[in-house]
Amino acid sequence: MIAVEPEPTYFHWLRQRLRDNDIDPSQHRLVWAAVTDRCGTIPLYVERPAQVRDGEPWFGQAIAHSPYCEADTTAREYWGLPLRRHVDGYSSIQVPCLTLEQVLDGRSVVDLLDMDIQGEELRAVASSADLLDATVKRLHIGTHSRQIERGLRKLLAKRGWQLLADYGCLGVRDTPYGPIRFEDGVQTWLNPRLASAAEGS
Repeated sequence: MIAVEPEPTYFHWLRQRLRDNDIDPSQHRLVWAAVTDRCGTIPLYVERPAQVRDGEPWFGQAIAHSPYCEADTTAREYWGLPLRRHVDGYSSIQVPCLTLEQVLDGRSVVDLLDMDIQGEELRAVASSADLLDATVKRLHIGTHSRQIERGLRKLLAKRGWQLLADYGCLGVRDTPYGPIRFEDGVQTWLNPRLASAAEGS
């Protein structure tokens, strides 16, 4: 198993959940990083603006695309990393970032690639599409906008992937289990070059 997580708290939880289920983390590749279409470092939102905090758990941490504030003298830290405020009021830390090619480096066959990468899914898939065609049997993708959903449908269908499930974000969708309200959407794709329809069901 390969697991990639950029948020330091969740990365800690990842290790702990494996141990809680009698799975030795040292036997798997656990990577502290964000996944996108490039490598290096990148700002990751980890704190919401004060005016939108409601006391509820927040799971919307994502790569920051807004500029930093020109002056930020808070000198605060998150897991020992400097926090910087952005013009939209969110605060971020710098984290490593990788492409899917780097994540899957050296793997000749991947049974399932499951991603929930907070708006980076189209960039990540498009930048590593050749590798996914050659090595990945199934894709299960959390989606975060209708534009991203349309882009994934166009890209993957053009490359010969078969769409097994498609539930758009932000609405009630009919499913085999009845109507379900989706905040994030979900798409499941099968690679017929490597897997049969029976394997994908």
